[in-house]
Amino acid sequence: MSSDQELEERRICNDCVAEAFLVKRIDDEGKDADCDYCGVEGATISMSELADRTGRAISEHFYRTADQPDAWQEMRQRDKEDDYNWNRKGQPILDLIQEIVETDVDIASDIRTILDQRDGFVDPSDDYGESPFDADACYEGRGPNSDYWQSEWDRLTRSLQSEARFFNKAAVRHLHDIFAGVASYRRGDSNPLVIAAGPGTMHTAFFRARTFQTEKELLAALKRPDLELGPPPEHAARAGRMNARGISVFYGSSNIETAMGEVRPPVGSHVLCGRFDVIRPLRLLNLKALDTVTVSGSVFDPEYAHQRGWAQFLKTLGDLLVRPVMPEAEHNDYLATQAVAEYLASSDELEVDGILFPSVQRGADREDLNVVLFRKASHVEALQIPPGTQIDSRSGEDTDEGWEIGFSVIESRPVPAVRIEGVATREIPKTSFDEAVMSFDDGRGLQSDRIETLRVCCESLQVHIVKAVRVEHEAHAVRRQIWNEGTASDF
Repeated sequence: MSSDQELEERRICNDCVAEAFLVKRIDDEGKDADCDYCGVEGATISMSELADRTGRAISEHFYRTADQPDAWQEMRQRDKEDDYNWNRKGQPILDLIQEIVETDVDIASDIRTILDQRDGFVDPSDDYGESPFDADACYEGRGPNSDYWQSEWDRLTRSLQSEARFFNKAAVRHLHDIFAGVASYRRGDSNPLVIAAGPGTMHTAFFRARTFQTEKELLAALKRPDLELGPPPEHAARAGRMNARGISVFYGSSNIETAMGEVRPPVGSHVLCGRFDVIRPLRLLNLKALDTVTVSGSVFDPEYAHQRGWAQFLKTLGDLLVRPVMPEAEHNDYLATQAVAEYLASSDELEVDGILFPSVQRGADREDLNVVLFRKASHVEALQIPPGTQIDSRSGEDTDEGWEIGFSVIESRPVPAVRIEGVATREIPKTSFDEAVMSFDDGRGLQSDRIETLRVCCESLQVHIVKAVRVEHEAHAVRRQIWNEGTASDF
């Protein structure tokens, strides 16, 4: 038996390595034998298997650094006026093996020897001029690779745009892979990706805006802001970033300025803004927190590299979901975000009621937020208006100095019947006036089996007359050159 083969067939026990994942694997999968390093009998694996696992861990999580300076570094070294001194970056291979396996230097040396014997050739085209596990090789940590997740997202987008928009099993499967991890992610005792909204939280209310081109439409909306400023009825719901056409959801913002920016009002239009209080507890997926996700694990765990790629992809997923989309591209580019919203709305794992995300209209350096509440959490409590109430709205009044703008709403409510002893009056209702107060039914299907989630604050209503629109921009000059054939070009 050759010494190389003998080295690979040596047995090693879990007392000779301390890395937790390896210790468990040796316990679970090892074979009882005497350890060739400490002599203790127990669960062991071969050095060949340990070398296999170590080599795989190094290739997935580390890269070999250059053993020579590049052209720019060589130029600096030759410059007598430059005190630059090139040193190879990274950790020596023997130290790296000893660190990740958590073993002594002799065992680490045997692992390196086995790996070098297997891959000890030098490729003539290799700029390094050394074998991957040469004694002088040095390594640095490799960043997470999210190529798999990104390619699957691109495939999902193409599939929704050109193959199947409904009953797309591949899309559902990929979304499950992404968000199953979100549901189980924990930091301490909580999930920072899912936050609470409603009474007693940081998100007790959201603002909503609607643009009106005519005063007549605006005055009609002022009468019933619960209907006209809240989510549209299903038959009037247009497709948006997080909803398909016909699916009514609530889009809101953290402040009035953001709400107005999202509706992009033209100059001369009227914008009605109001606050909607959240009257019951909600769970929201916080897109801003996706880029804070970190995962921990063992470099020896085959799933760890996959999970690192998932966490890296989440850092870009938030941007993918809220990136600006030109109006003419909305029909196709919104399909992926609509699919995400539909999946989350029906997910039993996350059990979220909506999504909280940054506003791209207000600029990336601001803290303004938008929210979409799914259909199940977008039901607005109807205003309590007694039957027979007459509602009038006005945009101003004539004064001695001319027309004065001033928006107002007047409710003319019927007087409740009163019984006077010994005097005949109309029949007293069986319930008190307060109990008789009921929701106004306008025939638009306001009543449903959904739980009331939002309450419009009529005192918060404001009408904004748009006088001008300011655009933050970045200017780039355009260089134009004329090139005559046959002459030298600057291009």
